[in-house]
Amino acid sequence: KGKVVMSEPNGGETWYVGDTNRKVKWQATGPVPTVRIEYSKNNGGQWTEIVPDAPAGAGAGEYTWPSVADAISDQCLIRVSSTGDPTVTDVSNTVFFIKGKLQVTAPDANTRWVAGSSGNNITWVRTGSIANVRIDYAVDGGLFDNPIIASTNAANQTFTWNNIPTHVSNTY
Repeated sequence: KGKVVMSEPNGGETWYVGDTNRKVKWQATGPVPTVRIEYSKNNGGQWTEIVPDAPAGAGAGEYTWPSVADAISDQCLIRVSSTGDPTVTDVSNTVFFIKGKLQVTAPDANTRWVAGSSGNNITWVRTGSIANVRIDYAVDGGLFDNPIIASTNAANQTFTWNNIPTHVSNTY
């Protein structure tokens, strides 16, 4: 009977939806020619297949996930199992994170808005099923502790900021 021992991800890591360079790694000993790789986003409550039959490798095994799933959660696990004997299996020692990504596309460093003006669009690109975003701003190198809106639908990828603050600064 063979043995499989997970080594990556093994707990605490942060991966992002759509990442293309994330490697699942394990050690296989004994008769384990191929492995099934699965993930769970609810601490092992339900498993979803990544690949049904990856080569186990002689000793060190590795599989590059083509694109990390949109499985946003702080309760993710990976399970690697022998395809010949599903009782030969191992799971990440503790949970890891899969997060979505946000990239602000406007305003950028060249944007100039007039104090007190309205109709200024804040836009972003969303990767993953992030439901809502909070939008804050910082002034003069301070903390982002000035709320614009506590929650807006992230899928819209735009928010119109009306009533720009009257504090004049070049470093918002």
